[in-house]
Amino acid sequence: AVGEDEILGQVKDAYQFSLEKGCCGYELNAVFQGALACAKKIKTETMLSKTSVSIATLACAEIFRLEKENGRAEKRGKPDGEELQVLLIGGSGKMGSSILKNLLGRRGIHVYATRRSHGLGEPESARLTVVDYRERYRFLERADVIVSATDSPHYTLTAKEAKRRCAACFPEKERLFLDIAVPADIDPQVASLPGCRLVGIDAFEELSRENNRKKKQAVLDAQEILGEELEELYKALLFHETAGRLDRIRERFAGYSVDRFLFFLKDRLDAASLKAVLDALKEGD
Repeated sequence: AVGEDEILGQVKDAYQFSLEKGCCGYELNAVFQGALACAKKIKTETMLSKTSVSIATLACAEIFRLEKENGRAEKRGKPDGEELQVLLIGGSGKMGSSILKNLLGRRGIHVYATRRSHGLGEPESARLTVVDYRERYRFLERADVIVSATDSPHYTLTAKEAKRRCAACFPEKERLFLDIAVPADIDPQVASLPGCRLVGIDAFEELSRENNRKKKQAVLDAQEILGEELEELYKALLFHETAGRLDRIRERFAGYSVDRFLFFLKDRLDAASLKAVLDALKEGD
């Protein structure tokens, strides 16, 4: 997708591979360096990479925001009890798999992912516990965040059972419920339970649409930057090509006055090119 860092990483890897194999001459090196510098500038000066339209990415951003607000530092080896506990229902589907991958890429989060008859795309690890779908309510008790992303026609979490479980263990705990399924996975009445906040698919879809509008403008901003950087690259390549012939050029025009040299250019350049040269000479006035 436009603005995603993964593509930039692939370009960097390809460039590094070419360097290691000795396959990068001046031109290719200049193009790659220019492309990477341009990408960094676009990332810094536009909203292109800051406005995700992926529902899965937006859901994870909500979780990461909570993790940050809670002051949980991302440190390797941090005790499990201090990690943000996330219950993911439907971790084997397309949306769930994407969320799971994002969550496991962030330290300070432990994921309890449910499965039914088939497994998950990720192996169980110190930060991932695979649980039976039928045991989901038991793990709800300890969860800070509950994400449901299944294609079930029925609720995966009902308000009645959630109330019973939440009241039985850690009733003072605040819990965030993220429902990104269609039809809804989580009973809307969950939002009325003490300490429970529910964000549904509609909210994420609206945010996605708004980000898409921002991204369209960011694309225009990025194209303007790209045009400027391409112009600089073309000039660098042209100058490099000419630099090897500077001695011959000096020899050819050694006896030329400025006036004669300008008339020489006038006879050989079109009006636009000649104007550009004359304008450049005026800039020092």
